[in-house]
Amino acid sequence: PVLLRVLALGLALAMASRASTPAHAQGRAEPASISSWEVMANPGLVLPDAEGAATLAADGADLWLATETQVARYQKGRWLRPTSPEDVSRIFALAPTGGGALWAFGFEGGAWQLDRGGRWWRRDPGSIADLYDAAAAGPDDVWAVGYDYEEAIGTLLHWDGAGFQIQ
Repeated sequence: PVLLRVLALGLALAMASRASTPAHAQGRAEPASISSWEVMANPGLVLPDAEGAATLAADGADLWLATETQVARYQKGRWLRPTSPEDVSRIFALAPTGGGALWAFGFEGGAWQLDRGGRWWRRDPGSIADLYDAAAAGPDDVWAVGYDYEEAIGTLLHWDGAGFQIQ
C-alpha cells in the first residue's frame, strides 16, 4: 500500500509538471479526461519498511522507481526487472539523464551512475552528506542536494562529466 500511494503521487506530480505546457505546444493531442487510477502490480521491488523511503523520477515516456536499495524502470507499458547498484545502503533521490541512463543518490554520500548499457558505477562525490534530492539537465550536468550531519551544513554537489564539485 505504501508503494502504491507513493507511485500514485509521483505519477500525479509528473503529469502535473507536463500539464504546465499545453499539449499542442508539446506536439501531442489533448488528453482525454482521467476518470480513474489503475492499480499496478509490484514490479518485483523489495518494499521499504515503515521507516523506509521510495522515490520516483520521470524521463520522457519512462518512469523510474527506487526503494531503499533497488531501482525499476517503467518503459513501453511494463516494468523492467529491478536492478541494484553495488554497495548501496539507501537510495533517496533519482535523476534520469536520458536514453536509459540514470543517477541515484542516497545515504552518506551514496552516488551511483547507471549507464545506457545497464551497468552501475559507484561515484565518489567527495562528501558524506545524505543526498536527498537530485536533478539532471543532461549527462554532464547533474546536481544533488543534501545535508552533512557531521558538519551540520547543507551540501550542493555538481557533476560535470569528469567529477563532482562541492558548490
